[in-house]
Amino acid sequence: MTTPAPSRTQRYACVAVLHALSCVGGGDGESGLHDLPPISWRGEYIEFGTDVAEEICPATLPAMNEYMEGVSEYVRSDTIFPVRYYRLSDDLTHHGFGCPEQSYGCIGHDDGTTVVGSKLLSHRHELIHASSSVSEHRLLEEGLSVYLGTDLQWSGIAEPLDIRAAFASVEDNEGALPAVHYPVAGHFISFLVDEYGLSSVVSLVQASAPGMTLAELAEPSIEHIGHDLRLDVDAFEASGPGCEVAQFSPMWFECELTPPSIPIFACAAGDDRIRVDLSLSCADGASGVQDDMVWKDILIDAPAPALALIYIYEGHPVDFVVRGCGGGCSTPFARLSSEAPGEGLILEAFDITEGLNLIRVSKPVEAQGPVRFSIAVPCP
Repeated sequence: MTTPAPSRTQRYACVAVLHALSCVGGGDGESGLHDLPPISWRGEYIEFGTDVAEEICPATLPAMNEYMEGVSEYVRSDTIFPVRYYRLSDDLTHHGFGCPEQSYGCIGHDDGTTVVGSKLLSHRHELIHASSSVSEHRLLEEGLSVYLGTDLQWSGIAEPLDIRAAFASVEDNEGALPAVHYPVAGHFISFLVDEYGLSSVVSLVQASAPGMTLAELAEPSIEHIGHDLRLDVDAFEASGPGCEVAQFSPMWFECELTPPSIPIFACAAGDDRIRVDLSLSCADGASGVQDDMVWKDILIDAPAPALALIYIYEGHPVDFVVRGCGGGCSTPFARLSSEAPGEGLILEAFDITEGLNLIRVSKPVEAQGPVRFSIAVPCP
C-alpha cells in the first residue's frame, strides 16, 4: 500500500524512522548506495549533489555548510567531514538507502564518508544524525536530532504524557522509534538539557546503545547526568502540557551562533517601532526555497518584553513565524499571515521577549520580491 505524501504541516512526523543497522552502509559497491548524482557544490563541511531540477538560492548551500560547522561543535563525534548530502527525486530506497519507503531522510556511509539522502533541499534533522557516528538508543538519538535539528517550518505537538509510550515503543519495535513519537522524544531531550546542560545530555546519548530498556539506561544516566533517567521520566511526565516542536527547540544556529547572513533589526533613535525592509528573493539573499515558499530568517532586538503587532507596508501575501530566542514551552511563539491585499495591520497580537527574537518571513515563490513591515514595540 502506498502512503500519500504528507502536507507541509504533517511532514514533521513523517521523517524516516532510522534503524541503526539498516541505514549504515558505504557507497557504490560495498555499501549498496548507487546511482547518486554528481557532486555539484563543495564546502568544508558539506558536499552537495541533486537530480532535482529546482531553483537553489545562492545563499542556501553556504548556509547549510555554516550550519554543519556549528553542528560539529554541538554534537561531539568522530564524524569525518565533509558530509555528502544528496537531494533526490526518487524514493531513497531506490538509491540503496536502508530506510523505509516514503522516508524524507536517511543516513548511509561510503568508505568512511557519511552520506545523507533526503527528499528536502535542507534537512537539519538528518544533518544532526550525520554528525553522530555511533549507534545510540533510538529515542535519545532521535530526540537529540529533533531538539537540535528542528526548523521553523515543522509543525508537531509534543505531549509529556506520551513519554512512557515512546520508551515502550522502542522496546516493542526492535529498537526503532515510531515517527509519531519524535516530538515527545525531542521535548524530553529539551527537558534534560534544561536540567543538566547540553554537554552532559550529549554524553548520555552517545553512551547509550540501541535496544536498551529504560532500566538499563539508569546506569549510564547516573554516570553522565548524575541522575537516574527513570526519575527524569517521572518528572517530565508531570511537567505540564506540551507545545510545538519549533517552540521548545533552542534554534541555536540563528539565536546563539547568529551568522552574518542573518540580519538583526532594532529600534531607530526616536522611533516607536522596529522597521524591517527586505528583498525576499533568491537573487537578493533569501535563505532558500522550500514547499514553494521563498524565505529568510531575521532577528529583531527588542528593548523590553511586549505584546506586539505587525504592520505591513509592502509584500502581501507574506507569512511570519515569530519566536523568542530561548527554549521550552514558555518561549513566545506565533504563526501569522497577512490577510489584507495591500498595506495594513495583521490583527493578531503576539508576545516578544526582551533581546533577540527570531522571525521567519516567507512568500510564495511566484510572489517573491520586497517586503516592508514594522513591529510596534516600546522603543526607548
